[in-house]
Amino acid sequence: MAPLLLLLLLPVQLLLAVADAVPDSCTKATCGDQDIHYPFWLNSSTPDCGYHLIGLVCEGNSTLILPFKSHRYIVSSIDYKTHTVLVSDADIADEYGAGCPRLHVNVTIDTVWLRLAPSDSNITFLYSCKRNITLSSAVELSGCQPQQQDGNRSYVLWDGGITGAEAYEFECEEVVVAPVLDVHKKAVVGAPGGPPPGNGSFREVLQGGFELNYDTHNHQCDRCEGSGGWCGYQRDETHAGGLTFTCFCEGGPTSDRCVPSLPVLLFVFLAVHVPVTHADPPLPSTYDVSMCSESFSCGVVEIRYPFYLANATEATADYSGNFSCGYTDLSISCKLEGQTWIPTIRLDGDDYTVENISYHYDRQTILLVDSDVLGGAGGDCPAVRHEVSFNETWLHSSSYNDNLTFLFGCDPRGPVPPEFDAYKINCTQFKSPPGAAPGDSFVVIMTDEHDRYLEQELATKCGNTMIITVPVRGDVLMAASYNKSNFTSGGYGGVLKGGFELEWSRITEDGCHLCEASNGQCAYSQVGDFLGCLCHGGKAGWPDCEHIVPATASTATASRSKKKTAIIAGVVAGGAGVAGLAAAIFLFMRKRKQKKVINSSSKLLKYSGSDGTPRSRVGDVESGSIEDPPTHLFTYEELEEATNCFNENRELGDGGFGTVYKGYLKDGRVVAVKRLYNNSYRRVEQFQNEAAILSGLRHPNLVMFYGCTSSQSRELLLVYEFVANGTVADHLHGQRAPERALSWPLRLSIAVESATALTYLHAIEPPVVHRDVKTTNILLDADYHVKVADFGLSRLFPLDVTHVSTAPQGTPGYVDPEYHQCYQLTDKSDVYSFGVVLAELISSKPAVDITRHRNEINLAGMAISKIQKCQLEELVDLGLGYETDPATKKMMTMVAELAFRCLQQNGEMRPPIKEVLEVLRSIQGEYLMEKDGDKKNKDGPVSPTTVHAPWDSRTTTPNTSKD
Repeated sequence: MAPLLLLLLLPVQLLLAVADAVPDSCTKATCGDQDIHYPFWLNSSTPDCGYHLIGLVCEGNSTLILPFKSHRYIVSSIDYKTHTVLVSDADIADEYGAGCPRLHVNVTIDTVWLRLAPSDSNITFLYSCKRNITLSSAVELSGCQPQQQDGNRSYVLWDGGITGAEAYEFECEEVVVAPVLDVHKKAVVGAPGGPPPGNGSFREVLQGGFELNYDTHNHQCDRCEGSGGWCGYQRDETHAGGLTFTCFCEGGPTSDRCVPSLPVLLFVFLAVHVPVTHADPPLPSTYDVSMCSESFSCGVVEIRYPFYLANATEATADYSGNFSCGYTDLSISCKLEGQTWIPTIRLDGDDYTVENISYHYDRQTILLVDSDVLGGAGGDCPAVRHEVSFNETWLHSSSYNDNLTFLFGCDPRGPVPPEFDAYKINCTQFKSPPGAAPGDSFVVIMTDEHDRYLEQELATKCGNTMIITVPVRGDVLMAASYNKSNFTSGGYGGVLKGGFELEWSRITEDGCHLCEASNGQCAYSQVGDFLGCLCHGGKAGWPDCEHIVPATASTATASRSKKKTAIIAGVVAGGAGVAGLAAAIFLFMRKRKQKKVINSSSKLLKYSGSDGTPRSRVGDVESGSIEDPPTHLFTYEELEEATNCFNENRELGDGGFGTVYKGYLKDGRVVAVKRLYNNSYRRVEQFQNEAAILSGLRHPNLVMFYGCTSSQSRELLLVYEFVANGTVADHLHGQRAPERALSWPLRLSIAVESATALTYLHAIEPPVVHRDVKTTNILLDADYHVKVADFGLSRLFPLDVTHVSTAPQGTPGYVDPEYHQCYQLTDKSDVYSFGVVLAELISSKPAVDITRHRNEINLAGMAISKIQKCQLEELVDLGLGYETDPATKKMMTMVAELAFRCLQQNGEMRPPIKEVLEVLRSIQGEYLMEKDGDKKNKDGPVSPTTVHAPWDSRTTTPNTSKD
C-alpha cells in the first residue's frame, strides 16, 4: 500500500518542484488579447527563455509585432497547439482604397525556427516594367508610381511564378514575391474567364497575411525539450555572438539537457513498476521488456513495436495488452470473422482494416482500408460515409496517396464542363450516405491544386451538396481511371478497397526519440503521457537507457505466500540447473560441429572463365582492377550468428531478389548479408550471377564483395561490406532529406564517383552492364564517398555484339525506353538510367512520383520538358544555391545539359559513359577553379539564353564511337 500512496503523492511534489523551477522569463505575458509564452518572448524582457531571434514587440499594449530582417510583421494570432503564427506585412496594414499595393521587401524565411506553412502560396509584384506582360496570370495594377511619369506599367502575377530571365526581359525596376494564404488568393482570383481583380482585392489578400510554422529544427534544443526543459540563451560576452545556449530545467539551468530530480525518478519508476487497479484490465505487475520487441501475427499482418495489440485480444493467448509497449493510438484489435483473423485500428472514432505494416528503415508505412467500404452496402459501388482523420503526432499522410472527392445529392445547374475530371456514378446498387440530399452523385479525381480548384467550382455548380474527400493509393487510382466507363460503374470501388497509406514515424516532441536512440522502448500512459524508457532487463530509464532509474524503491509485486514463494524458488533453481547443463552440452557439440565444418569447407571458391566472368588482365581501369580473387565460402551457421538469427531489428531493407541484414563477423568486420527470397524462382540463377560478377571486380567505388555460401547451402547468402551512411535516395528525397547533408559540391562528387564506377564496369573484358542504376543502389560511406551496389540484374556483355536481347527488368522510372520496348540491352541502357540519377541530383526529386502532375510523374520526361522550355528553375533544387551563387548555377546548368543528352530516347544519341565521366570531371574542375578565385569575375553570370542551342535535341549528333 505504501508504494501506491507514494505514487499518489508524488505528482503533487512534482508540480510544486516544476512551478518553482520555471524561469521568470518563461512565464506568460499578454499584448492586447494575445497570450505570449514559450517559445516566444517579449523583446522588452531578457531573451533568456525562448527561441533565439523570434522575440516579439508589443506596441501600444495592443499590437504584437514580429521584427524580422529589419522589417515589421503584425502578429494576428499564435496557435500554440499547431505551432502556427499568422502574420502580415506592417507596411500595408493600414492601406485602404484603390491605390497601388506597394511592397518593398521579399519575404525570405531562412531562420532555423520558422518555416512558411503549407497553407501559403506566392503572388509576385512587378513594378515599373518597360514592356507589357502578356502572361495569362498577369493582372495590371493602377496608380503605381512612378509609372505615370515614365509610362511604365506594374503588374501582379497571381500564380506566383516568374523566372529571372522573364523579369530581365520585361525590364522591371523591382520584383517582389509575397506569400499569402492560398485560400484568400483563390477567393480573390475567381473563376477562369471572370473579371480581373483590382488593386483593392490584392491589398486585402496581403492584409490577410500568411502563416508561419515554428519548431526547433535544432538538435541541441530537441535534446533539451525532449528531457522536459525549456530552450533559452543567456548573455555571455566571452562567447561569439554574446549568447550561449541554456537548457532551463526544474533543478536549474544546464548546458545540455535536464536530468530528472529524485521525485521525478521515483515517479517514473513507480509508474512503470507499481500495479494500479482500475476499471480497465490491469497492467502487468512488472514489465517484461522482451514483450515490446516480440512480434505478433493477426492474420497475415505482423504487429510489433511501436504498434501493439489491444487489451483482451482473443488472437494471442497470455498477451497482456501492455499499453506501454508502443505509441499511443497505435493499438490494433484482432478479431475473428468467420475463419479469418482481421486486424483493425481505430482512428478518430472510425475503424480501418489493416492490410499491411512496413517496418523497413526507409519505408515505415501502414496500409489501411475503411472498414465501412469493405463491409458496407453497395457491393462494388460503396459509398464513403466519412473523411479520414487521425492523430498527426504519430501518423502522416503518404506522398503516394491521391484523393477522391465524392459529391452526394448534386443537381448541377447546366452541364459539367469537360475540363472537370469529375464522373457521374451510375451504379444501380449505389446508395448515398445518410443525410445526403436527393440528386446525382459524382466522384472527382484530384491529383494537384488545379484539380482542387475545379472540385470547388463543381461544388458551387451543384448547390447544396454533401462533399467527402478520402485518400487513395495513387498507383491504384491511375490504373483504374484509364477506363472511365468502368471507373464510374464500380471501378472506383476497387480503388477505395485498395486503401491508402499512412506513414508512421519516430516522434521528437518528447523523450521518446532519445529513448529509442538508446535501444529502449517508449513507455506511455493510456492518456498519451511519456512515462519513461523501458530498457533491457526490465529496467526503467529517463529519458533514455543511458540514465537508468536507481532501483532504490521496491520493484517487487505484492508478495505471495511463503509456500508459493518457496515452490517457485525451487522450480526456478532446478530449472536453471537443468538448463545450464543442457546449454553446456549444446555448446560443446556445436563447437565440434563448427570445427569439422570449417576444416572441410573453409576453402576458396573460384569461378572459371568459361561462364563469362571477367577474367582478362587489362590493367587498372579508372582506379579499379580485374582479378581472379578467390571468393570465401561462409557457412550458414556463422552468418546466422552474425545476423543474430536474421533478426528483424537487423534488417536494412530489400535489394535485388533478397532481404539485406546487418551482421557482425567474428573477425570484427561489419557486413551486409543478402538473404535471397525462398519463393524466388530465379534465386539460384541470380545468386550464381551476382557471385560470379562480384568475385572478379575490385574498385573503390563499388561495394566490396566478401563472399557467399555455397550453392548447396541451406540458404543462399551473399556477404558485402557494410556501408553506413545510407543511400543517395535517402539523402535526396527520403527520410534523411531534411538533414540537407548533400551540398552541391558533394552532389557533383557523387555524380563523378558513380560515373567512375560505371566506366570501370563498361571497360573491363567482357563489359558488365549494371541494368539497375538508381539512387537507391548508390550507397554513401561515412565520408560520403560512393559505393555502387546491387548487381542482381547485372549482365555480362560480350565485346563482339552490339546488343543483347533479354526480357525487360529494372526499376520503373530508370529503364531505358529502347530496352523496355525492344528487349535490347546495350551499354547505353546504363547511360539512360544514370541520366535519371543526374536529374535527381540537381532536383532532389524522386524518379517516379505519382503526386506530381500527371505529365510530370516520370522525372525523366519532366526533366526533358523543363530543359527544352528553358524552365530549369522549375526543375532544380533552388536550395542548392542556383539563384544565389553564379558558379553553382553555371555548373548545375551544365549537369542538366549532360542529363538531357543521357535521356535521349534513341540510344545512339546518348554519349558513352566514359564521355559522361569526362564531362563531369571537367565541370567539377571548372567549379573548383571558380570557387578558388581563378576565374573570379572573368565570365560574369550565366546568360539564360546560352543554353538554348545545346538543349535542342534536333541539333545533337549521334555519338557512335566505341571506347
